[in-house]
Amino acid sequence: VVSYGAKRGDMLEPLDKLALRAFIADKMGIDTDKYQSQVDRLHTECDLQKQGFVTARLVLSGFAEAIASNVSERARLFFEVYDLDGSGMLDRNEIMHMLLSAHEHTSVHA
Repeated sequence: VVSYGAKRGDMLEPLDKLALRAFIADKMGIDTDKYQSQVDRLHTECDLQKQGFVTARLVLSGFAEAIASNVSERARLFFEVYDLDGSGMLDRNEIMHMLLSAHEHTSVHA
C-alpha cells in the first residue's frame, strides 16, 4: 500500500489509475468506488503525454486551473469527465449517472 503524505516528493510520484483512486480517496475523502469512471477519465485527461501515469501535483494543478477557468472551460471539463464512452455526446445513461452522482454528493454534504 502506497502512503501519500504532504511531502513534496509524494506529489511528484507517478500514479496509475489505481494509485490515483487511492490518492483521491485518502486525501480528498471521496468514495472512488462510486466515482471510478470519473476518476479514470480525470486520469486520462491529465495524462497529457499518454504514458499511463500522472502526478498528484499535475491533477491538483488541473483542479486549480479548472476552478479559475471561465464557465465554458469548466463546462467542457465537466462534460469530458461524464462523457464516459467518449462519443462526444452525453447519452441518457451518462446524464442519469451525472445527476445521481450530484444528488449523492449534495446529500452527503448537506
